[in-house]
Amino acid sequence: MKILLWLPAFAAVLLSVGCSRPPVPSKQNHGFQYKPESAVHHDLRLEGDSLHVYLKFADAGYFASPRDLQFSYAVYLSYKEPDQIASDSLKIKPNQLRIIQNQVYLDFKIPVSKIKYPSVLLTKITPRFEPKNALRHDIPLTATAAKPYILLDGNTGLPLFQNYVTSGQSFFIAQAGVPSPGELKQYEASFTAALPPMAKKGTNVPPGLKKLNTFSFLADTLSLTQPGLYAIEIGGKQAGGLFVETSQSFPELTTAQDLIHPLIYLTSSEERKRLYEAKDPKAAIDKFWLDVASGNQAAARRLIRVYYERVADANRFFSAHKAGWLTDRGMIYLVFGAPDIVNRFGDREEWAYIANQNHGDVRFVFSKKENTFTQNHYELVRSAYLESIWYNMVEQWRSGTIAN
Repeated sequence: MKILLWLPAFAAVLLSVGCSRPPVPSKQNHGFQYKPESAVHHDLRLEGDSLHVYLKFADAGYFASPRDLQFSYAVYLSYKEPDQIASDSLKIKPNQLRIIQNQVYLDFKIPVSKIKYPSVLLTKITPRFEPKNALRHDIPLTATAAKPYILLDGNTGLPLFQNYVTSGQSFFIAQAGVPSPGELKQYEASFTAALPPMAKKGTNVPPGLKKLNTFSFLADTLSLTQPGLYAIEIGGKQAGGLFVETSQSFPELTTAQDLIHPLIYLTSSEERKRLYEAKDPKAAIDKFWLDVASGNQAAARRLIRVYYERVADANRFFSAHKAGWLTDRGMIYLVFGAPDIVNRFGDREEWAYIANQNHGDVRFVFSKKENTFTQNHYELVRSAYLESIWYNMVEQWRSGTIAN
């Protein structure tokens, strides 16, 4: 089956830039990208002599007047260097946007000849009458990030912008042009939750994974029913990976058993044992949160809403070779919330939380790790210094005094 993409690429109408440079990528605050109402997602596909860039914006209101928006991009040698090796701009036309369920889809192409690996692509959308309200998004460009495929939804044909599917979900591994034969290699994978930020050692991908099955594909619709980690090979070469979640509601968690798992960051093993063994796990979870809120039902509902919304958002933003809430960034996101400031560098992300009623100024550093299956694997730089900060936040959750 031939896959037809849904949007004309901007590459045909690119013009020379006539505007000022965006700031150096590492100097920008990317914290808005970890807020569900303003997030920007991207995916890349290598197509012969072009790199096809796909974008999805959560804030559809920003695009209410597309004729008043200008799109531009710049490719930087690194996050720290001001030198640009490529730049172009264009005027956005209404027919170049697709808005579905309040999400805005948009794509463009860059000639591969203009790119060096590694480098950083910085996109910028500027309202004509509010130039200071520009929307920027950074994309690390590496040889492994430039994949020969993207994942498409099997029903809509839209990019998934994620490296996971649910059991039985229909999807495509969509290549450009004439597809090469591919294989999906399933591995047995059981991953644990992140260790606390003061632990001496973090959690890594196990050095050896047991291979369970191999499936061939070309351009047909796929549907995987067995949970686990899958490596994607195209033309005999490793190209990426995905994981399969059994829950149809993922990234949200809905069953009582699933809702217990993320409480690992707030509870003792004995408390979780009692929750798992309860005759009515749902009632036990409700009682747990009601006890935390000192019997205040409204406060308990608020705590439940805040915590499990963060679980779902962590799954959307940080899923890698495992669910996002299990990762180091997911752990910090659940307990502290979305960071106020995010600075990115080629080898790390730095998160900063400004002092508020919950905590003082806090900073976390996450190192980017090589991973066969994903470009989204980061590990927290752990420190004994973080112990008191961590326990203070956990105690605020346990006492029901955590603020939104």
